[in-house]
Amino acid sequence: MRIVVVEDETPIREGLSKILGKLSDSYELTGKAENGAKGLELVRNTRPDLVILDIRMPDMDGLTMLEHIREEKINCKAIVLSAYSDFDYAKRAIELG
Repeated sequence: MRIVVVEDETPIREGLSKILGKLSDSYELTGKAENGAKGLELVRNTRPDLVILDIRMPDMDGLTMLEHIREEKINCKAIVLSAYSDFDYAKRAIELG
């Protein structure tokens, strides 16, 4: 499974990137980015199977990034990370698949 990690907090981004390879030999980190704009470009170029992304980031938030991915019909699963308790974020993420 090809995976992209998009997270603005360096310790979280690097930690997720390191742990993926330890979870399964079938997980391949195809890239990581520190904001949604760079993450979207990475997804466009690498066409991963899974994107792990933060909901709030500079330049482009995770939900906007996910909206672009869906509009461009890039076929990948998404895991959205958030420390926010506001249900509107979760609702929008669910709407975006």
